[in-house]
Amino acid sequence: CCNINTVKCDIHSKITEISIGNMSAHGRIVEDIGFLTSLQSLDCNNNKIFGKIPSTIGKLENLTTLRLDHNNVSENIPIELCDLKKLKVLNLGYNNLYGSIPDKIGSLMNLQTLNLEHNNLSGALP
Repeated sequence: CCNINTVKCDIHSKITEISIGNMSAHGRIVEDIGFLTSLQSLDCNNNKIFGKIPSTIGKLENLTTLRLDHNNVSENIPIELCDLKKLKVLNLGYNNLYGSIPDKIGSLMNLQTLNLEHNNLSGALP
């Protein structure tokens, strides 16, 4: 699976990057995403991804980039997302997210880019 352009792996054949932005991909992010513990970058921007962000995303302890912008992702931002201590880029803009912005998002000390625009989120940024 590591011999395709959209997936990169490390020397141990562990998936480190999934890049399917602008590919008309459609469907949900599955709960099993949490098993990809070596994943550093997940870029699914500008597709037809729908449904909620699974709470298991919080198990991706090496994730530095998460781009789900310009999709149809809905429901709340899972609090488990705030467990991603290495996260530098979080782009969830242009979706159908609603509810409060988790207070714990302010504890992401490595976060350099945060985009939550064009959703139905409420509350202040911590």
